[in-house]
Amino acid sequence: QRLGLGKDDVVLVAGSVRENEEEAVLNAWGKVIEKMLDGRRNGRLIIAPRHPSRFEIVAGMIAGRGWNLARRSQGQVFSQNTQVMLWDTIGELDAAYGAGDMAFVGGSLVPLGGHNPLEPAAFGLPVVFGPHMFNASESASCLLEGEGAVQVADEEELSRVIQDWVRDGEK
Repeated sequence: QRLGLGKDDVVLVAGSVRENEEEAVLNAWGKVIEKMLDGRRNGRLIIAPRHPSRFEIVAGMIAGRGWNLARRSQGQVFSQNTQVMLWDTIGELDAAYGAGDMAFVGGSLVPLGGHNPLEPAAFGLPVVFGPHMFNASESASCLLEGEGAVQVADEEELSRVIQDWVRDGEK
């Protein structure tokens, strides 16, 4: 079993998320689980802040929403009541992508240039990223051209794309 996940769980991995976009990812995911999941499936978020200095801050954001949290650094896995796993370790992002159904690539909703979208794509995940992908522009362009990724402008579009993917598993 992948990180305690059930076969019907829907998992978004938000990798290398940066300051000032963590809240947008949590907001977008909140809208997805509020509107889309039907009781037969559980929505699960794995969020991996890019910098260790953000781990406790993001944990506080998650707790502030009343969501149950598991922490990778403590060897915890998803339980029936866990909505979010904080990926508070370094060098293990591939394991998170390996457990996911779809991925958001961080550093892209804020003007930091984005991170490598090929990392989650290598696991066969559909990838979504924001407008700021200048650090990985060639990879981002290739994925967009091949329909392996979607680029969004903001939190609202991010939520809509994820909702669309949850609704239509073929996408």
